Amino acid sequence: MAPQAQTSVSMYAIFMLLIVILEIAAISIAASFRGKITREMKSFLIQRINRKYQGRVDTNEPFSLGLDFAQVYFQCCGIDSYADFNRSSEWNRTGEQGIMKIPPACCKLKDKDAFLKHQKYEPINWNCPYNPTAINSYMSKPCWKSIEDHLKSRIGVIIGIAAFILVSEFTD
Repeated sequence: MAPQAQTSVSMYAIFMLLIVILEIAAISIAASFRGKITREMKSFLIQRINRKYQGRVDTNEPFSLGLDFAQVYFQCCGIDSYADFNRSSEWNRTGEQGIMKIPPACCKLKDKDAFLKHQKYEPINWNCPYNPTAINSYMSKPCWKSIEDHLKSRIGVIIGIAAFILVSEFTD
């Protein structure tokens, strides 16, 4: 092998080794700061609920819409509980049947896909936001736990993808 080609291969090997070391370091840092990241993310989301959440299923406000979609998709309510919405300054709780106790997106729907695809809201019980129960709502199921469980159930796939990426770096 020519000296120039040998130098290129050596540089490539060193570069690949550095990438692997950085990937391992990133995984280690993420694992060691998991608690702090969780607290910071929850705090950020609660602050956004307090300042931005509108509590209307027909909203165009990005954070409200995103949270409603997450609540419908994961069939949950609030970050830690439905009480997370108690300080929302943008949510007008007054509706046709009185004062809402939970946002409409926390209610069980006849067809959640219709909401996720077309924002078509049709709860199993129209009285749900005013008188939520375990039967007509997800008020007792926090979203943080639901999303965490969803990710944990797919951890094998996530690890498999990470391992594939790591191995493919050496086989190229």
